[in-house]
Amino acid sequence: MLVFLIVFFVFNNLNNTNKESEKANFSEDIKVQWNIKFLDPYINSGRSEGRTKVKIAILDSGINQQHQDLKGTVKKEYNAVTPKRPVTDDFGHGTAVAGIIGARQSNKGITSYNHSGVELYDVKVLNQQGKGDVDSLIKGIEWSIKEGVHIINISSGVVTNKAKLKSSIDKAVSHGIIIVAAAGNTYGTGVEYPAKYTNVISVNSIKKNLKRPSSAARGKIDYIAPGVDILSTNHRGEYSLFTGTSFAAGHVTGVISLYVQDYLSKSKKLNVDELTKKLKQESRKVQSLNDDEQGNGLIIYNHKGA
Repeated sequence: MLVFLIVFFVFNNLNNTNKESEKANFSEDIKVQWNIKFLDPYINSGRSEGRTKVKIAILDSGINQQHQDLKGTVKKEYNAVTPKRPVTDDFGHGTAVAGIIGARQSNKGITSYNHSGVELYDVKVLNQQGKGDVDSLIKGIEWSIKEGVHIINISSGVVTNKAKLKSSIDKAVSHGIIIVAAAGNTYGTGVEYPAKYTNVISVNSIKKNLKRPSSAARGKIDYIAPGVDILSTNHRGEYSLFTGTSFAAGHVTGVISLYVQDYLSKSKKLNVDELTKKLKQESRKVQSLNDDEQGNGLIIYNHKGA
């Protein structure tokens, strides 16, 4: 039985659905999911961990900070929906995205791209029904700027351009923040904002067989990543399979965090232009997909070339 989530929430007539299976069945000794190995083939190469932490703001429904694979990962939190209340995830979307980026590896859990190398900033911009508004998103972006994060992950969007949203995005980019956003589950139609902005990294989803799911977007795409049947943490303290461009965006944020950590280990200041060129150099096109479906293709983490 599948539970359909209205995720990519309703930011002023936003339409985008991701789905979650009720509960994932998997071996307790699972170490690396196919989707992680897909973009990080060097995950078992013994790369140096525990270096400079990469600060990642996840603007979403909140994170279950008590999940066994996420305890201790969240550095700070901010509730843009109800500012005086603590952040919780009653909807389940943000916890899944967080698990892809920074879940700790355990015998009973999953692994992620960069658990020991990231600090998550839990920014709640959706309510328990998975709905929000542009003002909440902007508040989350502004708070993230003040906290000095390196990356902002936004798995949400709107159909029409909003001047105040564009202004907030531009401000974040001017502060040297990398913004990753899901393209949207638009079933072959256009990319949502803010992913459509030229200064935002737009992410589309693909299946394990490298084919494009029917729900994926077309248009201004920068990269693709796994986004179908993705095993991750859920808000009930368990694990589920998730599908949608939201979770593809989490993969790209995770890979970028590895490159950011590499750069920060060499220099205290991140050169975003240099990093952007590096990402394109390390990307691989999928022959069966058009440019408006994949952009630069898959970002591969090249540990040896970092």
